Amino acid sequence: MPLEREKPNEGVQQALARFQSVDHLFVRPKLADINDALNGPAGPNASRISLLDYQELEQKIKNFPADPIPYMQLAEIYDRQLRSKDTMRVLIAGVQHNPEYEPLVVFREELVLRAAQQSLQEAWRIYQQEGSDEHELEWQRAQANLANEQIAFCQARYTRHPDQKELLIPWAAALRSLGRIEDAMQLLKQAIEVPDLRAPSALELGQCYELSSQPLEAFSAYRTTALFRDPPPPLKIKTDALRKALRLAEKLNMVDAAKRYATFLLDCNVDDRAAIQQQLERLQRKLL
Repeated sequence: MPLEREKPNEGVQQALARFQSVDHLFVRPKLADINDALNGPAGPNASRISLLDYQELEQKIKNFPADPIPYMQLAEIYDRQLRSKDTMRVLIAGVQHNPEYEPLVVFREELVLRAAQQSLQEAWRIYQQEGSDEHELEWQRAQANLANEQIAFCQARYTRHPDQKELLIPWAAALRSLGRIEDAMQLLKQAIEVPDLRAPSALELGQCYELSSQPLEAFSAYRTTALFRDPPPPLKIKTDALRKALRLAEKLNMVDAAKRYATFLLDCNVDDRAAIQQQLERLQRKLL
């Protein structure tokens, strides 16, 4: 199945949200012995590293390619200076010579994924400016590329750390965005067994059911997500699930259920309270 078709008026933030953020999974360790110049703000003029310092690090890499620390130091410097090509060049060489040194591997993984996110944002910016079919196609390609990179990111890290079950959710979300629904659901059925992951897993399962034209199963998953008690879902996940349950209930003409979930949303004190109140009043009129 192809990548989910993006609505032309849907912004980049909505597109990114579809993939489930992995920013909280960026766990690259920082080296304590990196030059003090790295403590300042990021930017092309941020570093006080001299040409001699660069040359010294490059020489260390040349003379001792199996020592991962100079690679990390130099890559950190370039990354702080927003020199992504130089950062990647150093990291590729570092991983090639030190494939077992996980900080280098992690740094490279995160840089690749970050580049895919930035490419998506840039494709959206150009598409908004130009609006042509060609640029819409590039926008679609950027979404597919991000999905594939997120799958690779999660799969590689989960292979190394199978205890990090939280990786299964953004992994499944990326698979879903490519239409690989069955693969996504297999991962989510593992994640939902972990108490702290029940709510986000059930929310993702609901979206998979919707894409599989199983609205009743999707509605049940959304309802379950919102009503988990042990542990209760985070507020954002709860309100997302309630909105999706409300939308589906109204679509399926389940007026009583839709009214109930609109009331639950109002109890959550959502920002669009006035709009939800109007929707509830409309549903109440249907019952008359």
